[in-house]
This record gives sequence, structure tokens and C-alpha cells, in this order.
Amino acid sequence: MQTEITDDLTVTEVQSIFTKCYPHLRVNFLERDVHGVGLANTARPTLTGNHLLGEFRLEKLDEGKLDLCSAMTVKEFGNYFDASYCLHAEVLPLTGKAWPGIRSVNGFTLREFDNIVALSL
Repeated sequence: MQTEITDDLTVTEVQSIFTKCYPHLRVNFLERDVHGVGLANTARPTLTGNHLLGEFRLEKLDEGKLDLCSAMTVKEFGNYFDASYCLHAEVLPLTGKAWPGIRSVNGFTLREFDNIVALSL
């Protein structure tokens, strides 16, 4: 199973790889409008389809690769897409259910979050 995310994958392929690694989670990508220092950044509607991830890379000279490891936190995953691409990544339960008592999932690893969602089903 491929766990490496590269610029030549489409948004749909990245979402599919993510869900294969973490079957109880999904990831949505929103394109950010960057307005400059001191100005608010806004997010456009969720990206879908055949956009290549590389189309959103901020620094074209530095093609990166992300290995989806289970020790990566939800926050680290989001920060990677924020820093490397002009994308906001939302990690959500595949079912769309909310979980009582959990205010923020940023400190959980992707594997921990997947396991928490699995236990709540």
C-alpha cells in the first residue's frame, strides 16, 4: 500500500491513500487565499477531483514527499499542507459523527485518532 504522498498525485488519490491508511478518517482539502502579512487568510470550498497536489505547492523548487506515518499528529499533518501547499487539511471522522468530550484532536497521532473513532462506532 502506498503511504507516500507526492506532488504528482491528485487530490482524490491523496484522499484515497489517507483513508486506506486510516479507515475511520477522511481528509478534506480547502484552498487558502493568501492575502499577505497581517491580513486574514480565508479558505475556499473543499477541493475535489483531479487537481494535482503539485499545482498548489508554494515553493516549486522544493518538491517534497510526505510519508503517512502513524506517529504524525493531526496538527503536524495539517501544518505540512499549510506550509508546503496553499491548502488547509481537515482530518475528520469518516462517519461525520461528533464525539462528546473531545474539543481538539490536534494532539492525537493519526493512528490514535483513527482508533478513537473506531471505538466510538
